[in-house]
Amino acid sequence: MHGRYGILIAALALGACSLLGKEDAPKPSKSEQEQRAPAKAESKVTKAEAEAAMAEAKAAVAEAKAAVDEAKAAEPEPIYPALDPKRLETIRAALEAAPPDPDDRVRFAARAIEELERGRLPKSVLDALHALDLVSPDQTAAVICKAICGDGADRVLNLVRSPGERAWLDVCEDGDKVLEALASAAPDQRMRLLWEACKLDGNGLLSQEEASSAKSFMLPVLALTIHGYIKARAEVHPVERQALHTLATGK
Repeated sequence: MHGRYGILIAALALGACSLLGKEDAPKPSKSEQEQRAPAKAESKVTKAEAEAAMAEAKAAVAEAKAAVDEAKAAEPEPIYPALDPKRLETIRAALEAAPPDPDDRVRFAARAIEELERGRLPKSVLDALHALDLVSPDQTAAVICKAICGDGADRVLNLVRSPGERAWLDVCEDGDKVLEALASAAPDQRMRLLWEACKLDGNGLLSQEEASSAKSFMLPVLALTIHGYIKARAEVHPVERQALHTLATGK
């Protein structure tokens, strides 16, 4: 019996020592406790700082855009160059002799407009016209989009647009969204969508039916962009209208 009690007493003694050891163990200082504490508060501060930095960045972008808009408004409107009468006559005669193939006629019209409108259109648009004469028809949409679509960051941050982009947005207020919708729409629905979304009835260049015959839906978009850009600055000459109509339709 003494043996059993001895074992029990020994177990109780060990337990007591264990508890005593815990109680007597030195408690960590306040600084040690703070170091061991999870970095939850610190992560909250970091998130708050990130949100504050983002708000400052957005405010800076808005302030920069306002300053640019104010500077543009203060600039005098540049004098729009007049058409060269000799070029007009040369282009008129050339259009009458244009080849019958629609793809060839589009390239021919692109060359004619580039020549006629040098110094009168944004450089990116002139570059697109030049490239249309060099690339295959399946690259038409990409070439035109490079001139008027922007790179996406402009739309997200609402930064200053290129002259080509602004020219398209002057024709179609929601031009960015419309072009995205056209790219994914069924081919036989694109021109209806374009006409309705951009309110193009009575544009003075193309009917929806005429635009529907285009090999690429971006050709009417480019022709309408150029037409709108010129129309906002000067009277559109019949030769310009004829060349732009051929560019859009190949006819």
